Amino acid sequence: MQPPDVTPLTTLAGWRQFVRRPPVQAPTEPWDGERAAGNPELHAEHTRQRIEYHTELAALQTPELRKIVTTGRGLLLLNQRQYGARRGLLVSGEPTTGKSTAITQLGRAVELAYQRLRPGSDDAAPVVYLTMPPQATPKSLSIEILKFLGAPYLARDSQIELTRQACHLLADLRNQLLIVDEIHNLDHHTRAGADASDHLKYLAENVASTFVYAGIDTARTGLFNGIRGRQLAGRFVPIHTRPYPYATTGDRTQWRDLVTGFDSMLRLHHHQPGTLTRLAPYLHARTAGSISSLSMLVRFAAVTAIGDGTERITKASLHDVPLDHAAATFTPTRPGRSTAPAGAKPPAA
Repeated sequence: MQPPDVTPLTTLAGWRQFVRRPPVQAPTEPWDGERAAGNPELHAEHTRQRIEYHTELAALQTPELRKIVTTGRGLLLLNQRQYGARRGLLVSGEPTTGKSTAITQLGRAVELAYQRLRPGSDDAAPVVYLTMPPQATPKSLSIEILKFLGAPYLARDSQIELTRQACHLLADLRNQLLIVDEIHNLDHHTRAGADASDHLKYLAENVASTFVYAGIDTARTGLFNGIRGRQLAGRFVPIHTRPYPYATTGDRTQWRDLVTGFDSMLRLHHHQPGTLTRLAPYLHARTAGSISSLSMLVRFAAVTAIGDGTERITKASLHDVPLDHAAATFTPTRPGRSTAPAGAKPPAA
């Protein structure tokens, strides 16, 4: 299977590719695949389509994702006639809780809305997506903006000149939303981190953009400490993401609904609707409530089921999927949760 041509999101070309790429459509019903089995070429194409579909299962509209997109678009509207001190959005939380997925979906929604109002506006960059480089400096941040936009620059130019170029270009390209992911790489306890933070504040005051930050455990980096931190805290709306809990009936219902969303999207020939939903308690224990780990687990198991011909997901097949370290080393402690030692294989469903 030919891999897709994927360009990094931190370039204008990659961002536009992400925004414009249509979601993979759900393949035809299983009986069409079985009918195609008599024709090797049709069968191979049907299999390819289903593998591609399951590797790219659409982002579920989780409550957190909806809140982040709604809040971000609301702030964008509030900032339209604001001069200076615009409000921003800070998405903070533990790893694998969907922060990057949510902010990129917010950016995608903003850019698609811009294109609907201004068809053919390829001369604009309504959204800029950056990741905070380690040990960032004011100069390197301006260079990151210029690099995203594909603008020429001279590394020997001064910070002031590079910043002037970045600000003018953002204005010329009618930027509306400037997303900075991995903001936790900005350590406010260091001089370089403090200077870079001041630079972001300067940019926010000199371009007509709404800023969105996302990162892990931002309180640890000193983001809201001191005078700079208090200014930031007064301008940014915080949204905290976390793994899905499983302590109350409401928690379990929300998690079950999330799993049901994945269950309904599966296109496996021998999948019985509700099979994955019934495994919701196991899936929470296995993933520690991480939406990212759950997505990876289900997609991996689905692709494997197509490849080995079983065409269904069971508890045993899910157990065979390798997970990220955080999920793999999670030890559940609440009543009613599995406490099997690592490596103990559960019975097949």
